[in-house]
Amino acid sequence: RLSREKGHADLLQALALVAGQGLACSLVLAGDGPERSALEGQARELGIGDRVVFPGYVSRPQQVLEEADLMVLPSHTEGLPNAALEALAMDVPVLATAVGGTPEVITDGETGRLVPPSAPAALASAMSDFLAHRERWQQWATAGRRTVEQRFDFRARTRKMEAIYEELAGRD
Repeated sequence: RLSREKGHADLLQALALVAGQGLACSLVLAGDGPERSALEGQARELGIGDRVVFPGYVSRPQQVLEEADLMVLPSHTEGLPNAALEALAMDVPVLATAVGGTPEVITDGETGRLVPPSAPAALASAMSDFLAHRERWQQWATAGRRTVEQRFDFRARTRKMEAIYEELAGRD
C-alpha cells in the first residue's frame, strides 16, 4: 500500500543517496495507493526516476520477491509485518525500520537489519552495506527464514494452539 505511514518517501531519498555514491541500485515499489503519484514525482525530482519501477498492485508478491535481492520495509508505523515474514520465508534479506511488531520478526544483525524510522540516511547506509556485504546479509536471511518457520509458520502456530486446547481439555 503506497500510503504516507509506509515511509516510501524516505526509501526514495535513501535510494537517491545510494545512487549518488555511484552504486548500482534500482527499486521496484510494488503496490498502489494515495501516495503513488507523489512518489512518482519525487523519484523524478530526485533524479532516480529511471531507477524506480512502479508496477502498481501485484496480486502475487512472491513473484516480485523471487527477483528481489533485498526487501526494504521503511514504515513509520507497523503491526506484525507480513511483508517481512514473506520475504524471509523466501530467503530474501530484509532491511526494516524498528517500529511496531517488526523487532519481533527482525533481530538486528542476526535475521536482518533494523534502522530508526524516518531516517533516509540510515536506510541508505544499510542499503550500501547490503551492496558491499551480500553474503553476510544472505546469512541473516537464512537465519530469518528459520525464525519464520519456527515462530510464525501457520502450521506451527496451529500445533501450539492444539496442544494448549488438549491441555485445557484434559484438566478437571
